[in-house]
Amino acid sequence: MKITVNEKKVIQIEEVFNSVVLKTNDGEQMYICMRDSGFEFIYEGKWYIAKEGVVKPFINVIVTEDEFNEQTKPKEDEA
Repeated sequence: MKITVNEKKVIQIEEVFNSVVLKTNDGEQMYICMRDSGFEFIYEGKWYIAKEGVVKPFINVIVTEDEFNEQTKPKEDEA
């Protein structure tokens, strides 16, 4: 994972192949990770894919935090 501040003074995170969790004070959570092309994220227990400007739900896929972390951990050659 590479963290920088871009020219607009916004935190920029690159190479996020392990999931990152965003959590509100109320406990609401969103998990997100990158793929070679696009993103995968979980919100309210539902898994989505975002690629080439389109966001689609993964049909009938509801995963736990542990399942998501296991499924999104990098392969041996990505670590």
